[in-house]
Amino acid sequence: MRKVYITKIKPWIALLLLILLLLPAGCGRAASPDAAAPTEAAEPTDTAAPTDAGEVSVETAPPAPEPEEPYTFNHHLFSPLLSRYYSQEWWDSLYHLCDALREGRDTFACASREIYDWCMDEVTLAHLFPAACMAVSGKSSDGTTPYENGIGRIYYSIPPEEFIVREAEFETLVEDILNRVLEPDDTEFEKSFKLYAYMAAEYTYFDCLVEGEGFTYSALKSKQGVCEHLSSVYAYLLLQAGVDALSVGCFDSVDHAWTYMIVDGEGYYTDPTFALHEPGEPLTLTYFLNTEEERIEQGMVMDDLTAAMVPGYWLSYTETTLPAASEKYACLHGAEFVSLDEEQKILSYDDGLGIHAFRYE
Repeated sequence: MRKVYITKIKPWIALLLLILLLLPAGCGRAASPDAAAPTEAAEPTDTAAPTDAGEVSVETAPPAPEPEEPYTFNHHLFSPLLSRYYSQEWWDSLYHLCDALREGRDTFACASREIYDWCMDEVTLAHLFPAACMAVSGKSSDGTTPYENGIGRIYYSIPPEEFIVREAEFETLVEDILNRVLEPDDTEFEKSFKLYAYMAAEYTYFDCLVEGEGFTYSALKSKQGVCEHLSSVYAYLLLQAGVDALSVGCFDSVDHAWTYMIVDGEGYYTDPTFALHEPGEPLTLTYFLNTEEERIEQGMVMDDLTAAMVPGYWLSYTETTLPAASEKYACLHGAEFVSLDEEQKILSYDDGLGIHAFRYE
């Protein structure tokens, strides 16, 4: 038989064993005396927060969109279409005049007497600085010489301080129209279409010229005019929006005016007068961005074309051509406008057989 020996344990050893048994399990070896002491808790951040599952989700605020600059009045309008006739010194002289008028001054720097006469002409002012048309002239009313030694004189028909107010109010009007109708990131097509739709809905055909006011200025203020006035207003608003445009017409035959414009590098004709409609009526697309051939089919005599801003007036006399051959928008003609989706760049139209989508970009 195997003997079992029981050794008597001393009391102090038993106490030590009991203490060891009572220590927490899994503690490992003791921490080194050189270990770093715990630091204070870090401040909570806004970018991380524990979720119900114990995970940490990181949230970052989306970047703020770039602010879109509103349209501002451009008192130095420029038309590439007209630059073939007028060199930079003509435009610089006109800009000197515009700056002087906005300040109520009575002289401006001008390159020559010929350029002075062009700057002060009612046609030039009506198309490029409308508020001044009929309010100033280049005809001396006090015996002074209109132009000499590179300086042109301005003869006001109203007090200069009154003109400053008139010009400021006109600039505000134009800015309000552009910012109500257009978006800062609109394409040339969108600008052209929105201004076409705006005039078609809000203007009426009526000869409302006011004594002492040029036709573009008067029509913009009253939202009324005949074809020549309306085509000039459309061209002027397009220029203010950055789309090159020119009022044209044929007055010895059909006696009508419309607008020539450049959209995405191509020439087109648009007729804002024929697009006018009563409230609640649909907007026709028939007269928007036409070719020359389409204008002929609509009854216009294109070999009789005139443009008041072109030297010589009659395009045939100056061998000026305004090409308009692109048929990109032909499918819209004869149709009515339905909607414009600017995100997808789609214009929907109704041609009488159904509603179709036209992708314009």
